[in-house]
Amino acid sequence: MISAVEFARETRTGVEQAEMRLARYEQTFRSMMPWLPDSVRDFLDIGCGTGGIAVLVARYYGGKAVAHLLDGNGVGEKWGGFRE
Repeated sequence: MISAVEFARETRTGVEQAEMRLARYEQTFRSMMPWLPDSVRDFLDIGCGTGGIAVLVARYYGGKAVAHLLDGNGVGEKWGGFRE
């Protein structure tokens, strides 16, 4: 899978937080695996939070799938090039 340090770097969180979250994210990802198609060009993660599951899904597809992440309550600052 992925090391906590790599995960922290990719999700922009601290290593301590990453270690605690990574086990939960990996468990969730493993539960999704039976329903994932063999290949995809893009995928949408609604309610992505820090993007932890999206990192694991992207790695599952060898980094060849484009992740589209959607999170927030609709009132916070928009960033990352997202537009209404």
